[in-house]
Amino acid sequence: MRISYQGVLVQLRMMVLLLGWGVGCGSLSKPFPNKSLYGISAGDPPEAAKAARPEALMVERTRVAQPYADASFVYKTGPSQFKMDYYNGFAATPDHLFGGELANWLSRSGLYSSVVTAGSVVDYRWSLESNITELYGDYTQNPASVVIEARFFLVNQAAGAFTVKFQKTYRETEPLSGRGADELVEGWNKAYRRILTALVSDLAQVPPGDGTASQPDQH
Repeated sequence: MRISYQGVLVQLRMMVLLLGWGVGCGSLSKPFPNKSLYGISAGDPPEAAKAARPEALMVERTRVAQPYADASFVYKTGPSQFKMDYYNGFAATPDHLFGGELANWLSRSGLYSSVVTAGSVVDYRWSLESNITELYGDYTQNPASVVIEARFFLVNQAAGAFTVKFQKTYRETEPLSGRGADELVEGWNKAYRRILTALVSDLAQVPPGDGTASQPDQH
């Protein structure tokens, strides 16, 4: 009985293809791990300013330093060790979430007659730049805590001068009631609220018009 080696080769190839298809279908049928996404909400300002300034404020896009600029949560696990959580993170990148909350907070504070964001055609004298330099969950101690550090610059753009009238760095921590993602976000909300409350209070001290800021940069 003669054996066709060409036929045997074809059959082997078919078996390999069928096995590969089965493995592929098996991997496709496996459910992907659920990823939880979170926003940021600092709530409402404690109270409106006594009188709105007759000036518009432009809130520039917030810049976030690496490795905190991505949507995944960042955890500090050692003196120089950080981990990223790929199963829990922000619903958008932090520059959009924290920057949007900053603009909303300033708008609701009543400090300026109007608050606009980048791309607006409204005439404005003041612009506010912000940089988030630290944004992580610190799990090196018990209890764990959140850390957020942000630096703000108020720029007077009257007559194209672009003069920095106020600058300050704020750093807040908040102990966590648990080690889950829900507690982490709750901690960031509380810490960011304190930063925004202090920022509005400090901006209210900057003289309107062409006045210069009286408060130097400080931590």
